[in-house]
Amino acid sequence: MLALSLLAGACGDDAKPKTQGGHVGAGDGDGDAQDDGGSRGGDGGPSSGDGDGDQPGSMDAGDGDVELGLDAGDDAEVPDPFEGLPDAGDNAGPDGSVISEDDRLALAVEAKLRKCGTVVGEGPFNVGLVEDDYDRCVGSCVVNSSCSNLTRNLCGGETNAYGNCTANCSTRPADGFLCNDGSRIRHTAVCDDDLLAKDAKCPGGEDELNCEKFTCKDGDKISMKYRCDGTSVEGAKASILGCKDGSDEVGCAVACPAPPAP
Repeated sequence: MLALSLLAGACGDDAKPKTQGGHVGAGDGDGDAQDDGGSRGGDGGPSSGDGDGDQPGSMDAGDGDVELGLDAGDDAEVPDPFEGLPDAGDNAGPDGSVISEDDRLALAVEAKLRKCGTVVGEGPFNVGLVEDDYDRCVGSCVVNSSCSNLTRNLCGGETNAYGNCTANCSTRPADGFLCNDGSRIRHTAVCDDDLLAKDAKCPGGEDELNCEKFTCKDGDKISMKYRCDGTSVEGAKASILGCKDGSDEVGCAVACPAPPAP
């Protein structure tokens, strides 16, 4: 994903979002692969607010000591990703379910990526769930960033305010996935096939139990969180983030499309 976990960067040189000629660089954070509906550890979605009266989805220096440091910079416009989205409490979810604050932030993250042109195409894009304060922090970094900082970091690996923001998100949230030994890890580390979040795993391995799998065209099985997450394969090493044959990205939106030819 360019999923929330991959939106925090640090997926390594082997993990590159699927592009049409371009590459997504690893950012400056420590991110891992993000959950979607097939992952375990809670079923909340991204939070669109921190309860302190700020703009939904925003965080300030008092929220877990995260200092955003985000501004428009050389980008004249910072699109409002919440424009046109249902309000929290609306019965606008699947099957008429109620939209939570977390659901609304997840929708805003995808909307921001699409408005900035970081993700294009009519197909689905797997942003995943926002289930803890780590996810909410990364989501806030996305929705508050300028398009230029966001795209230059995710698609070019540039060190800038957006990357610095995600790097400050706590990777051991107090509301994270509860391991059997009482420790907690971020939900983005759950059901990641033990491939990305090596610094945040349950000692007993329970974070990888009962995970939903996607069956690739060639018969391989991968975590469902990598389906339509914007990552592609370039050689054997990169196949850890998706199907070797690319079948997990068929019909999906494209992350970091190549710029038009001059």
